Amino acid sequence: MFAGSTYKLKVRAHNIHGWGEWSEVGRVLATGVPDEPDPPITVINNKFVRITWTDPAANFEAIDSYRVLVVHSDGVTFTEELTYCDASDPVTFERQYCEIPLALLESTDYSFQLSAGQLIKAKVAARNLNGWGEFSQESIIAANFETTPSKMAAPTRNAATTTGKLVVDWVPLVSPDTGYSDITSYNLQWDKGTDGATWVNLIGFNTASLAETYTIAASLNEGDHYQLKVRANNFWGWGEFSDPLTIKTATWPY
Repeated sequence: MFAGSTYKLKVRAHNIHGWGEWSEVGRVLATGVPDEPDPPITVINNKFVRITWTDPAANFEAIDSYRVLVVHSDGVTFTEELTYCDASDPVTFERQYCEIPLALLESTDYSFQLSAGQLIKAKVAARNLNGWGEFSQESIIAANFETTPSKMAAPTRNAATTTGKLVVDWVPLVSPDTGYSDITSYNLQWDKGTDGATWVNLIGFNTASLAETYTIAASLNEGDHYQLKVRANNFWGWGEFSDPLTIKTATWPY
């Protein structure tokens, strides 16, 4: 039988006296399970990943449910996430997308445990009265998993440092150390000569800054040592501070 074809049927009964009369002719439309859907698309939407899919051919029987599988960190295993992506839920079924918090997909409390730069892939299958069709291929259009920036390298002493001023530089982050999200600010702190006991923001915390150098020309004592450290911020928050640089208010050599 071929899905979409109409077949005619009739029936009769037999006993010891012979065959009875044929029934009226009935017509039956042959249907099948849904086709394999196209691969779903994943995109970052705020702090969620949105997984979107489209209807496959239903093969003449209405689709009544979907299943969505999401990749694990091994890139091979796919499972359902039913708290945020239960595709059989009427609302999710109707709109044909779900959104899962990236924090959940990253968390070690769950089995996905994705990491920065990993493609967030999904698969989808459709069901009708005849059963489940085949799962789609994994996502071809897929979002990179995004996180906070990596730990930065320590600032470096600029040769313009003298007995009366400290000048430091730092190296801006580039992908993948950006966490696959644009850097929005660099935050430089110093200890004001307390040997790391206290830290004070110099730039980039209260007001965003993408500067890569900074000069301190006040509250300094000639020949003293000071510590400075830097970190980066993106949409997901602050990364870890660098190791501190210890710098002396002196000219070369010192």
